[in-house]
Amino acid sequence: MVIIECDRASLSCNRLFSKTHIDKPRMSISFKLKLLSLNVRELRNIRKRGAIFSFLKIQKAKIFCLQETYSTPGDEKLWSAEWGGKIIYSHGTTHSKGVCILLNPSSPFKLSSIHIDPEGRFLIAKLTIEEKYFFITNIYGPNNCHDQDDFIKTLSQQLVSKTDTSKVIISGDWNITLNRINKLGGLPWKTTSGRNTLVDLMEELNFSDIYRDLHPKSKSFTYVSKSLNLNRGSTTFLFRARFPVMLDKQKFVF
Repeated sequence: MVIIECDRASLSCNRLFSKTHIDKPRMSISFKLKLLSLNVRELRNIRKRGAIFSFLKIQKAKIFCLQETYSTPGDEKLWSAEWGGKIIYSHGTTHSKGVCILLNPSSPFKLSSIHIDPEGRFLIAKLTIEEKYFFITNIYGPNNCHDQDDFIKTLSQQLVSKTDTSKVIISGDWNITLNRINKLGGLPWKTTSGRNTLVDLMEELNFSDIYRDLHPKSKSFTYVSKSLNLNRGSTTFLFRARFPVMLDKQKFVF
């Protein structure tokens, strides 16, 4: 699970965990935004879904990005009623894929869909408060390297054509390990075509892995398998280099 807190609207970033603010901005409005990203590994079980919804609500975040929901169109009415607030879905099957973005029922933000991937791999939503807005993209990437190439290229095309990329946050699970330091155990790390395509996207759109930029030597993992003796980080937040919010902190919880 990854949590990030954005303290208020601004014109620059103070970078996560940094105590030094960059270019203290002028602001017309002030708000606090807390986003949470979590790979739930299916929500079809009613008890598990209820437990996860209850857990999310006590986190007091404004936006929740969930991956591997295994949702179908027939689940929307029930799941939305159980949540008590707005949910935007990109459906997979009853045993794979699926992502969704949940809006806290008490949130002052307005959430609207911009693009919904029919394969259940990603969705792009617009988050608005007063006259301010930005875009939340929630993704669940393929495991296969060749499929990763096509997925990232399709995502890039949608971001460029349907958003202002200077106001985009990408959240989710890429199923890609960007750097050697993001992996411990298992097979030796090596670059893949999918990883290189993701790096190309980040360079093309001027996106940055905020946590890794600020902590280049830190070993923080979002996936842990004792049976495989494997730790890796593949869930992350990507921002434009000068994203228009002041960022307070990012937490990794296992």
